[in-house]
Amino acid sequence: MDNEERTKRTLLDIGGGTNPHPDATVVVDIHVSEQVRSKLDSIKFVEWNLEKLPLHFSDKSFDVVYCSHTLEHLRIRPTLVIREMERIARHLVEIRVPRYLTELLWRLTGNLNPGPGHVWTFRRKYFLKLGYNVDIRLRKPLFDMEIVATKVIGD
Repeated sequence: MDNEERTKRTLLDIGGGTNPHPDATVVVDIHVSEQVRSKLDSIKFVEWNLEKLPLHFSDKSFDVVYCSHTLEHLRIRPTLVIREMERIARHLVEIRVPRYLTELLWRLTGNLNPGPGHVWTFRRKYFLKLGYNVDIRLRKPLFDMEIVATKVIGD
């Protein structure tokens, strides 16, 4: 994607306060440090508890809504947050979460808490039932797999 396309597209990153998506125009998270804000002054940061819905954005406010490794931490039903993401997306929703098998492997290797504050685990079929295209991607270390779920919204 060239720079002109990036400037035209709006991307909301939900939960990306410590490591925003490189194309994010707006980031929503419960807390954003001053250090992150000062490094990324081209991004608008909104501090918001994602467990309090609805988000204060109009329908179809962003071309893309992106959420990476955030849903597993929330104490409310993930479907509620996903539906809210779909409401404010104009074209695409992309969600990344640890795969259930990855969480299980962490536990089998003696790490009883695979990720700090993980409340939910996800399987591929969860997103398929919601109408998402699903891909499984390997991260590092080798057995760290993530689900990448995408859904085209609108027209």
